Amino acid sequence: MTAAAPRALAGAVALALGLAAGAARGQEPAVDADHRAFDQIRVAGSGETLEGTILEGREAGAPRLRFRTPAGVVTELPRGQVTIVAERETPESAFRARAARLRDGGAPDLHRRLGEWALRHGLLVEGEGEVRLAADRAQDPFEALEHRERLVGLLEARLASLEDGAARDALLEEVLRAVVAGEASAAAGGAGPSARLALARARVAVALGL
Repeated sequence: MTAAAPRALAGAVALALGLAAGAARGQEPAVDADHRAFDQIRVAGSGETLEGTILEGREAGAPRLRFRTPAGVVTELPRGQVTIVAERETPESAFRARAARLRDGGAPDLHRRLGEWALRHGLLVEGEGEVRLAADRAQDPFEALEHRERLVGLLEARLASLEDGAARDALLEEVLRAVVAGEASAAAGGAGPSARLALARARVAVALGL
């Protein structure tokens, strides 16, 4: 191990601890951070935040709070001595909160990161919508083109689940609109034709008999 390696490791540990402390102070998580899988509570007289699942007594007026740790240990505490710091999230609730943060003026790259996070968690419609917002809000034509190519890929993936009919034709037309917008971005940036978009255009033309 080189002399710099211990310093790098120490720096990484310090950074991780700093990020954890920031989260404990209530800072908003990154848009693509893991969602909060456990409730977080704090017991009076202790500065420590505990993670687990509240089984009973979530309401402030309850006489007691039953709490299960990630290790499976269940304990009961007087409700008046417990402060609920944060409640656990589902992917859906985490997405709604994060999308709301970006609703007014969110940067394109943040929309894209949130979109990819949503897709990884099975939120296909939500993820596609965020990628579309990233493309629509990008001012740089090359960035817009990259987002638009990703959107085209997502739309084409949806086509595989649709039988011939009005819904499929409407989606094909949506693919074509995304292709046209991407081609406009490429032209605005002085880039050559996008092979990805050209292939999508050709597929749409064949499917629609154009």
